[in-house]
Amino acid sequence: MSDVQQTETAVLSQGSQVELTVEKLANGGQGLGHVEGMVVFVDRGLPGQRVRAVVQRRKKRHAEAHTVDLLSEPDHPAEPFCAHFGACGGCLWQDLDLNAQRDWKRRFVQESYAKIAGLEGIDVEECVASPESMYYRNKMEFAFGNHPKEGLGLGLYRRGSHEVLSITECHLQTPRTAEIVGFVRDHCRKGSIPAWEAETKRGYWRFCNLRVNERGEFQINIITADDKKKSGAVRVLAEALLKAFPDVVSVIHSTRRHKAAIALGEHVVAEYGAPKLPMQLGPLELEVSPNGFFQTNTQAALLLYDVVAGMAGLTGRELVWDVFCGSGSLGLAIASGPDEAPARRLVGFEISRESVRDARSNAERLERSPDWTMPAEGAEFRAGDVRKMLGKEHELADLVVVDPPRAGLPREIAEALAESGPERIVYVSCNPATQARDLGLMQEHYRVERAVPVDMFPHTPHVECAALLMRR
Repeated sequence: MSDVQQTETAVLSQGSQVELTVEKLANGGQGLGHVEGMVVFVDRGLPGQRVRAVVQRRKKRHAEAHTVDLLSEPDHPAEPFCAHFGACGGCLWQDLDLNAQRDWKRRFVQESYAKIAGLEGIDVEECVASPESMYYRNKMEFAFGNHPKEGLGLGLYRRGSHEVLSITECHLQTPRTAEIVGFVRDHCRKGSIPAWEAETKRGYWRFCNLRVNERGEFQINIITADDKKKSGAVRVLAEALLKAFPDVVSVIHSTRRHKAAIALGEHVVAEYGAPKLPMQLGPLELEVSPNGFFQTNTQAALLLYDVVAGMAGLTGRELVWDVFCGSGSLGLAIASGPDEAPARRLVGFEISRESVRDARSNAERLERSPDWTMPAEGAEFRAGDVRKMLGKEHELADLVVVDPPRAGLPREIAEALAESGPERIVYVSCNPATQARDLGLMQEHYRVERAVPVDMFPHTPHVECAALLMRR
């Protein structure tokens, strides 16, 4: 080993302290710099900023470090507005100017396309700004946890960990949100039932999801472990919430058996109040179940759907497939008009039966609306294994819209669409890396015509991106 390599190893050994200048942001939000020629990913570092950090992991080609001291200002600073910033993992970029945030998100898309898929020279358009940068989320997911001193906690995960931080304020949803979360936390602390723990598979309380519509009405989904003996505790909590908060119109009790810390109920046990929450999406009024999917930033979703509708270029003759359709909002918004020409027919595919039930009822409601312009063939939504359902379709689509989970398209679907897909595909993704991977699988048959990122999640590294694929 050379003297340089020995010095490098010593400097970047686990637990050692280093100083570096952050040169750029990596996809995922970490700062990136170099020490002794090696790449170092550093948490809480922004471009242009000098930081002191402690090395947590040393790998073959890079090291990972945690910032312990900020030594200088970044290139584009902003003043954080939340008391929990720095400790909470909900917002990572409150100290970075909004324009700079959007510039980096656009760059994330460009770099993902080039490095992962080899798609050089794609002109990724400017990142579309969210109409609101605070209080923009219609849904928030809060986790329960156990603390040795505080007792039961409810809030968001601490930055870089699965320890629950019991928040007293949050600027992502509405000011009312923190009041409701505090009420639920205080109520549950008074009892003797602990939060669920993945390590021991013991405890009960798991998540508290809040969804709010434009009228300020809340739907609360309490997700617990599957223990029928304790369900009475949720009923008491639901009754207390409905009495204390007139704007809470629905409390749902869902259970989850899977140990993964995902705030999604697997089975609805009881409903107190309305089973669904009405959500206004431009001219469309939809209803969403507690475990159904709906875009979390309503106003930015309208801008995203405008982008998708423009890419779709419908003329009134097309059969449209909406793959991973959720509650049907995207497909219904672009395929039913009235601003764009309607589709001849819309078929949605989704694995979640609860989401498909929402989509079907939304379509039935819209068919009675004066804004509905789709012909009599209308909209159809199917639940099941998306790969198997697509393989059984006899009439191929003229346009496919895909909006998969963060993991992206299963390889079989990406390859099937590439081989027998339509003239155009609009691929919407919340993960540039998996979107780029899938575009790489399809590039023999499709070229990327446009890519438009939309800032659905201000103050976080996350970005939504719509890509238009045209058959070669």
